[in-house]
Amino acid sequence: MRLLEFIAKYDPFLARHIAKQGNAGSGHCYYLPITTCEDLIYLMAQTVPVKVITQMKNSVYNSTSIDSTPDVYEDQPTIAFRNVSDKWPVELFPTFLEGDVREHTSLFF
Repeated sequence: MRLLEFIAKYDPFLARHIAKQGNAGSGHCYYLPITTCEDLIYLMAQTVPVKVITQMKNSVYNSTSIDSTPDVYEDQPTIAFRNVSDKWPVELFPTFLEGDVREHTSLFF
C-alpha cells in the first residue's frame, strides 16, 4: 500500500482511486486484492532487472560482489552490484541467492 501511495503522488488517477477507496482515519484499514499485489510484484520483477542492467551498462565503473551473511538457520548468499552513476556511487542489492555461496562463484569466474 505504501508503494501505491508513493506512486499516487505522481499519478492523479491512482491518487483519486486511493482517496475514494481508502478509508482514511484512525482504525480503518484498506486491503488490496491479492491479484493487485501479485501484479505489482510481477511488474517490478520485469522492470527492475532491465533498469539495473541499463544503469550498469551506462556507468563507467562497475563491480559485482557475492557474499554470504550468516542467518540463524542457514547461510544467506547475497549478490550486490556497485557502480558510479552521475558522479555518485550506487549500490544495488537485487536478491538473495539459494544454496551455498560457493555454488555460485562459477557464474562469474
